[in-house]
Amino acid sequence: MPESEYEPRRARRAKIALAIAAALTIVAVGGGAAFAMTSAAVVAENEAQAGQLVELPAVTPAAPTAAPPTDGADDDAGSGVSDASADAGFPVYDADTDIATIPRAAEDPDPANTEIWLTQQRIIAQCMREQGYEHRYTAYWLVSGDPALIQDALGNPSSDEYTLALWGDTGGGDEYRWEEAGCHGYAVHVTGMDDAN
Repeated sequence: MPESEYEPRRARRAKIALAIAAALTIVAVGGGAAFAMTSAAVVAENEAQAGQLVELPAVTPAAPTAAPPTDGADDDAGSGVSDASADAGFPVYDADTDIATIPRAAEDPDPANTEIWLTQQRIIAQCMREQGYEHRYTAYWLVSGDPALIQDALGNPSSDEYTLALWGDTGGGDEYRWEEAGCHGYAVHVTGMDDAN
């Protein structure tokens, strides 16, 4: 076939390819719009459900700052130590503690994790105070012994109401919702350590 007879076929093929590309573009744009509308509806539904939950107080986490390392032998942790420390026999901290005053472990294998943990403890203590409870904690690297005895020495309430405020009543696994996980779930969420951010 002469070259001139191929030109109409090439033009038809180009037009068909252009028409297919246009149709695919329209489908993609339409699908994207449908996805956006569905996503907006899901977000609105979740916000409506969240509005029915108990709203936890806004807590501003303290910026991590370096505190002098310690080997755990020195119990003088600065002005952030709670009055309960004398009874407990080890440093006890509460909602008023500036976490920058808490001595860090001299040989900390994961200092970033330590800062997140301390920030969470401060948020929990502040949240619990907003719920009407004094919540105390200690730096795990500053104490040794039976964890149950350490928890008892902190002097935190043992009531069901306190436990509910601290841990909430959410399920586990796929049932877990940080909004229903009490002050602990709130602290984990605020520090970005859950999958809900």
